[in-house]
Amino acid sequence: MGEVDLNALKVQTRETWARGDYRKVSGLLMPAAEALVQALDVGPGQTVLDVAAGTGNVALAAARRGAAVTAADLTLRMLELGRARAEVEGIEVSWVEADAEDLPFADGSFDFVTSAFGVMFAPRPEAVVTEAARVLRPGGLLGMVNPTWDGYNIKMSTVRWRWSPQPPDRPDPYSWGDETTVRTRLAGPFESIECRPGAIPWVFDSPAAHRSLLETFSPSHVAAREAIGEQAAEAMFNDLEELSAEHSGPDGTVQMESTYLLVLARRG
Repeated sequence: MGEVDLNALKVQTRETWARGDYRKVSGLLMPAAEALVQALDVGPGQTVLDVAAGTGNVALAAARRGAAVTAADLTLRMLELGRARAEVEGIEVSWVEADAEDLPFADGSFDFVTSAFGVMFAPRPEAVVTEAARVLRPGGLLGMVNPTWDGYNIKMSTVRWRWSPQPPDRPDPYSWGDETTVRTRLAGPFESIECRPGAIPWVFDSPAAHRSLLETFSPSHVAAREAIGEQAAEAMFNDLEELSAEHSGPDGTVQMESTYLLVLARRG
């Protein structure tokens, strides 16, 4: 991937994730963040770097357990929203604008490096692994939560990509949810790699309610609307509403599962 293309992708990433209000979406993903922090057994006096932190699900969960937490994200809007969440709760977290592929931290700075549904969007997985390993102390733990190919997330993404395709030179973000791929990527700097499946139940009052969430708050869907125009966007959201209707029960509520792979790996 050429440098110009890489820079363009990162500009696009910043612009995309500044759309909508990701707090409304990240709330649906909070159970996975809590499961990750619990699996890592984060505690007082330990240092945590949450990479591609978004609005701070993992960062806040770790800080509630007494850890010293730094939340890093490429998009300033995400940091602003995360900082606002922390202020409401009275939780201390350091919020830093940073690229997962070029972290501005010294070698061996952290006991834990985490990412939940975040670094999967970085265009160079090998750079993500190298940087995570570099800033971890020897024996420190990497913890990740990544969506898998068999959950509802991929169904939604497949519909969106049909109308607003991914850049052809960007790796499939869902490859981070494939155990074989993850083990291959982490092998070398990491050892004792453990992978655990998980799922988050999602419930919406109706297919229309789920559609409204995506139309109004989801950064990727709001950005897609702007990119493809109103007519195509209306068709895209109609398709998404039909997809969610396939998961409707007799009472009209929508129930689906967001499946994920929880990954724990120790720095050698």
